[in-house]
Amino acid sequence: MSREKSEREHLVLADLSSWGQRGLRDYEVLSKVPQLGIWHLPLRDAARLIAVDKWMQGEIEAEIPEEELYNPKDPKLVSAVIGYSEKFEKALVDAIQGGNLKPAFCRRSLDGAIDAENTFVGYEALREWVGQFGHNPGQAFDKYEEDEAGIVASLIDEVRYLREVGYTGLGRVILTEASRRSPLSDDLDKLRAVVKELLAENAHLRTTLQQMSAGPKDKLDQPLGSRHRRTLLGIMAAFCMKAGVDPRQRALAQRVRKWTETVGANVSYQAILPVLKDVAEVMEAYLEDKPLD
Repeated sequence: MSREKSEREHLVLADLSSWGQRGLRDYEVLSKVPQLGIWHLPLRDAARLIAVDKWMQGEIEAEIPEEELYNPKDPKLVSAVIGYSEKFEKALVDAIQGGNLKPAFCRRSLDGAIDAENTFVGYEALREWVGQFGHNPGQAFDKYEEDEAGIVASLIDEVRYLREVGYTGLGRVILTEASRRSPLSDDLDKLRAVVKELLAENAHLRTTLQQMSAGPKDKLDQPLGSRHRRTLLGIMAAFCMKAGVDPRQRALAQRVRKWTETVGANVSYQAILPVLKDVAEVMEAYLEDKPLD
């Protein structure tokens, strides 16, 4: 292994290990990238992704210890293909300068050179670009999609949590109290996760209650289906027949109104008349010329 190659690999490993520090500097850049950088890659990361993907498909060779399964983001793997990554990074920069690849966000240095670490390209645009050279994205690209989808899910969860805290204040109160009692960040993270789950469940219950309150209060307020209505009219017709009552008699409506009062229903005379008319029609349809008594 050449000294130059060894130094390059050392730089890549150091670069990867300092990702958290870079994250602080990236805040200003990501705020300007569409979708806060979701489904977008810096040119340097895009070049590494292409190189690793080609290695996994056997299109390029690299000196790397044999393992059964490599994570596409494994620092040892990324370091092993650094020479290819640099070539692909230059090709990406040239494509942008030549107008063959449109960046989602471009940052240049004072001398006008494209900053590969802070210039972003959309994921779909990258797939289309590599496809022009006959490369069919494989395992490394699949892994990127899986990771990015996980980030989207986490962001959605975080947005729901923060909005819920804004409405209830519960999460902020609990976490503030916990920070007074325990300096352990991992405990706070666990507590925060629990609070998020509780708030999400609370939001779900609140939505359910709202849907219930918007719907019928009880069975008495629910509209009858046509089959259910025919069944009830048939039962009422049978009661009338057995009791020897003719539902066509107008005086019956007043009697029924008084009966409803005894059970607290208080159904009006005007509401009872059309129902008795329907009962009479049912009796006529099913009993025909049969006497009521």
